[in-house]
Amino acid sequence: MTIAAGTTVQWRNEDATVHSVTGDDMAFSDSPLIDQGEVYSQAFDRPGTYAYRCGPHPNMIGTIEVIQQQTLKPGSVRDRETRALQETVELFLVDIPAAEGSGGD
Repeated sequence: MTIAAGTTVQWRNEDATVHSVTGDDMAFSDSPLIDQGEVYSQAFDRPGTYAYRCGPHPNMIGTIEVIQQQTLKPGSVRDRETRALQETVELFLVDIPAAEGSGGD
């Protein structure tokens, strides 16, 4: 996911089991365990790439790319998409089991 600097990302747990948001490179604070229906929020003010995973479920991974708004060509598709995401983005935490025979754990 690509967002503009200054955007707050919210992770909402829609699963019956607990999850967490754990930054791979210590670039942001790890969340506590997030129970079903709870939300964890993190503001991303500095450009960069932030990898994260769920502590209890290391197969659940994600990446947030934070870019400076000024680096985008005004009026470009990416500029419009990023402006729309500039305030708050909500992500949902749901562990989807691998299909049988797909090679997953």
